[in-house]
Amino acid sequence: MKKIIITESQFKRMRENVLLERVCPQGLSYDEKISGCVKVEELPEVTILGFKNDPTGEIAEAYKQYQENYFKLEQLYKLNDLTLDGALKWDSEKDRASVEIFKNLNEKVKKKYKEEYDKFETVRRKRFVDEEVRPMIDKPYVWGKAGPEFFDCSGLICAVFEQGRDTADGYFNTADIFTDISKVKVGDIVFFDYDPDNVYDEINNPDGDKKPIDHVGIISQVEGKRIKIIHASGDQNCTYESFKEGKLPNKCKVKEVNYGPYWKRNTKGFGRFVGFEY
Repeated sequence: MKKIIITESQFKRMRENVLLERVCPQGLSYDEKISGCVKVEELPEVTILGFKNDPTGEIAEAYKQYQENYFKLEQLYKLNDLTLDGALKWDSEKDRASVEIFKNLNEKVKKKYKEEYDKFETVRRKRFVDEEVRPMIDKPYVWGKAGPEFFDCSGLICAVFEQGRDTADGYFNTADIFTDISKVKVGDIVFFDYDPDNVYDEINNPDGDKKPIDHVGIISQVEGKRIKIIHASGDQNCTYESFKEGKLPNKCKVKEVNYGPYWKRNTKGFGRFVGFEY
């Protein structure tokens, strides 16, 4: 038998290849090119349509724009657990392909998308209040707390909107602020300044309040001109020590109240956190 002589480095490589266990977690496959485990995903089937008598590709381009917006509308329905009916879907057997028909369908789809987005946003906002904010009602107000069982006014905002801990004034300075009450929606934030004249001025009023926003709440209901808010009601006397001793005043808790003249008189503005999705 002929001897085969191999070098030490060749033996080492052979040994590594023999002993190498290419075992990947469930759902992953080993990729030789990168020597590691990768996730293998099946791509959705893609259909590319070509149209007769479309030498410039205008019909195909119009169809593409329509199809992209139709897909957005379809996804919007899915997000809200609904199914989009086929009224806006192109029927290739019924309607002849043309730039005009796809542009017409596209405009209808875009209009429908805006209408439904606005409607679904209202549904999402109400669901947010019902599921994330209203369950906090009657929980104790404790100064300096941000949940999960105790809150002060800004602590409630921190908890339900999942924001970094800040003061009411801090949230006022970071939110997108508006003052037109007719634009208020369920889930918006309302900011209060109980002494708007006591604003800090280094020369004229050095003893003024450097943090003019004293309180903050959440719009929980809008029905015509009737508005309600949920807020954590209390002050510095609502301490954790008082709670432990069973002496926490009745006023110290999260409440839902009518947004009446007192609140309107002290309102500094309304706000929304940029990028927050209900």
